[in-house]
Amino acid sequence: NSSSQIVVPSGGVNFGTATDGTGTVTGGILDDYEEGTFTPSFISDGVSAVTYAIRQGYYTKVGRLVTVTINMFTNAVTVTNSSNNVRISGLPFTSADVTENVNTAAISEVFRFNSSPPVSGKIQRNEAQIYLLSVAYTTAVDPIFFTAGGLTTGAGNKNTIRLTATYFVD
Repeated sequence: NSSSQIVVPSGGVNFGTATDGTGTVTGGILDDYEEGTFTPSFISDGVSAVTYAIRQGYYTKVGRLVTVTINMFTNAVTVTNSSNNVRISGLPFTSADVTENVNTAAISEVFRFNSSPPVSGKIQRNEAQIYLLSVAYTTAVDPIFFTAGGLTTGAGNKNTIRLTATYFVD
């Protein structure tokens, strides 16, 4: 019903510049809200083909803050070079181009991967993809990039990942 909608004035809603916290206010105008869907994909120079059983991406953008939720699993994967990094592409917005801008992806569930499954992810500055990270079992210290060798190949419901990521845009 269009008669029950609130119309935001041109320029957005101004919340002022006062803060209750100890940080520095850089803006007080909410000028954008958006919800939608997108199609995430595993990408890698080491993968020649991927088909999916499920591939879902949802996002909410409030001002400069974007939150995405991804649920996908493969039906078949063909790996050509097991040492190449695997990323998730198709994010709805490119991250902010700010020095040292690294945003995180929290993986809630992974299963049916070949080995060393992804445990977290990051969205680097000026990118629209998530770099997947796994645990370096040889050193057990720092995460390493998840590579195509960790994907389970062949047919069947494999490589299931569910995650949420939050990042800033320009």
